[in-house]
Amino acid sequence: MSTILIPCSGTRGDVEPYAVLGAELARLGHRVLLAAHPEDLDIAREQGHETLTLGENPSIALAILSRELGGSRGPSRASAVRRYLRRARAAYRDLADTLLDSMESADCVLLSLPTFWLYPVARALGKTVVMAPLQPLTPSSAYPTVLVPGLRRAPPVLRRAGHAVALTGVSLPWWGTLRRWGARRCPAARFGPGGPMARMLREGVPFVYGISPSLFGRPADWPANHGLYGAWLTTRDEMSSVAGARVLRAFLEAPGPPVVFVSFGSLARPSRSLLQGLSTAAARAECRLLVQATAPWATDTDRVRYLEGPLPHDWILARVAGAIHHGGAGTVHRVARAGIPQLALPSGADGWFWAARLEALGVSPAGVDPGPGVHGLERALRELSRSVSLHSSAAALGERVRRERGAREAAAVISAVVAATIRESRST
Repeated sequence: MSTILIPCSGTRGDVEPYAVLGAELARLGHRVLLAAHPEDLDIAREQGHETLTLGENPSIALAILSRELGGSRGPSRASAVRRYLRRARAAYRDLADTLLDSMESADCVLLSLPTFWLYPVARALGKTVVMAPLQPLTPSSAYPTVLVPGLRRAPPVLRRAGHAVALTGVSLPWWGTLRRWGARRCPAARFGPGGPMARMLREGVPFVYGISPSLFGRPADWPANHGLYGAWLTTRDEMSSVAGARVLRAFLEAPGPPVVFVSFGSLARPSRSLLQGLSTAAARAECRLLVQATAPWATDTDRVRYLEGPLPHDWILARVAGAIHHGGAGTVHRVARAGIPQLALPSGADGWFWAARLEALGVSPAGVDPGPGVHGLERALRELSRSVSLHSSAAALGERVRRERGAREAAAVISAVVAATIRESRST
């Protein structure tokens, strides 16, 4: 029985797919060890996994930075960036220390966008590595890099260069820290120039994507061992542990205007102006909002309900007309599976990519500006709640996504990679 280590970091949406994938790997006979931050260990335990507790989550430091940059200028912004870099570098050192022993005892390590920087360590230890991202990272002329929003309009001839810049630059802020850590704890690890993603591509590491081919078609210029296998999703419809379950049920099942669900991820705090703009737009569009957020100034009304904490998203999505969210890959796929229209108001780099994909698929209002004013949001809410074309396209997309067996197919591919590596090592 081989041991597969899945180090997870980031938001809950970055952890949940790997718990699902791990369950399929366990079903195939592998021992799965899932490493996650304390706030996300419940996701792993729900799937019956052995767990390893990680330290501070670097994504929390990034979320704090985003909030500080939103309300500061000049020297205050520079100070906020310096505080973030100090905190993130310490967090990455701690993550590397925690994971080193578990990597030594594993046969295979699954990496993703939040953990790809561990590749030099895994290779130094002689481990099989599979890259398992939720966002398209393979360089291609078919689409711009998802990591740098400013490059999203690059023409095809410049897209590969944009990918190269993004893949090299994404780890630069803490690369020196990791090099020094490697010299102390794992001298064989080569934290060289170019970054780990470029090295993975040069060395032919397989990329097994947790992305639905119904949302994004596989580009023809990808390497043969880079594939799309469908999303890795749970079904979250348990109501018993939800605070305010009675209020939630009453709001969604009450007669009245259609409801649009609003959620911006487990770490984000949407601005007061955005939520107030949505509330005003909802009144004008004659719809209601269920908002997964908390704020001291947020007040429930007959038209708007605020709830915090984990919610049964699948149960909710089956009872609403549409959804507005931050554009995270997991949320995009979950709403797509539900077969309802959606609008992404991006807060992360890949959110811009998914927003464009949703528009191209005809399941999202086009050209919505979440900035000052509510006219764009009013139009978006009207379309999300009432557009026949959006609802028809979303329903057809949902049927295709529900037929996919992403985690099962991806697990079979990963299992075959591990088995081939074991056979090769035995023959030599």
